[in-house]
Amino acid sequence: MYFLTLMILTILSQIELLFGAANADGPCQTGAIGELCENEEKNEGCNLVFPDAPVVNNNKVSDNCPLYPLLAEKCRKRCLSCCLQPEYACSDNPAVLPFTCVEAKNKNLCKTTNPAMKALIEKGCPQTCGLCATNNCTDMDPLYCSTNYVKCDDANTKAFMAEYCKKTCRTCG
Repeated sequence: MYFLTLMILTILSQIELLFGAANADGPCQTGAIGELCENEEKNEGCNLVFPDAPVVNNNKVSDNCPLYPLLAEKCRKRCLSCCLQPEYACSDNPAVLPFTCVEAKNKNLCKTTNPAMKALIEKGCPQTCGLCATNNCTDMDPLYCSTNYVKCDDANTKAFMAEYCKKTCRTCG
């Protein structure tokens, strides 16, 4: 099974090398949010299927990311789609902290066991640290929402998307 998967990944990567680059828009509002998590698949496999490294500052991903959504789910960091996971589908509130959320993550404060610091991190940096509540924040149609995420910011569809695609549009309470 591993050999077959590797063969498929190799073929897909060759197609990408012929036709693509990191030109597709990432599904998250920013590339920095999109790369907060780790890939479920080994990085080598993700790099084969999606050979063009994401351009985080411009929120651009390999053209293969939208073409192969099932594989892209296993390579969320490579496809800058971490915001689609429940633990990252909320917003940070860094104003409550004496440091930035990036500093908190870099100093491993996201995994602190100190009760006071943990409460502060949960309130200030839930998205950066992957601590968003998984309560009622869901999309009514996850496939529709994940493929139409650009409509979250469209003036004509924003209200509908905010209600129908709460998780994807990050409009949960």
